[in-house]
Amino acid sequence: MKIKLRTDQALLVEQVINNLDKHNLVVSPSGSGKSYILAYLEKLLTEQGYLVYVYAPTIEVREQLNELMKVNGSNNKTRSIIEDINSDNDAPDYLLIDEAHHSEAETYQLLFEKYPKAIKIGFSATPERLDGKGLDNSYQNIIIGKTVRELID
Repeated sequence: MKIKLRTDQALLVEQVINNLDKHNLVVSPSGSGKSYILAYLEKLLTEQGYLVYVYAPTIEVREQLNELMKVNGSNNKTRSIIEDINSDNDAPDYLLIDEAHHSEAETYQLLFEKYPKAIKIGFSATPERLDGKGLDNSYQNIIIGKTVRELID
């Protein structure tokens, strides 16, 4: 792997790896390197023989993740939720979800219903939704990274 994680990022990866039997939500501030963690985890899981699908809500974020995964030596590409719901794909082992605060939206719920055995690993800086819905319907285990102040220090 070409991505080198900082100590705090590696700790988050370790916590995810230690909880791969649960749906995990990684909460860390904007600018803390969640995309790097996601790309690192994608490659790590893929190298272990797992089928991993990566999702992001916008074309811009998908392109950024695609570039990071490519730099990290992966051939995987981020997927569009709408296209994926309507296509005939193999069932993945893991779903990596960027901007996971969208996970309670109907489209994401359809995706999760399509792949009921897949373990979800979500990433978000803002785990609260404007509509007040929690994310506990989608994720069982919350992994919290350092605060902005801790990262600055």
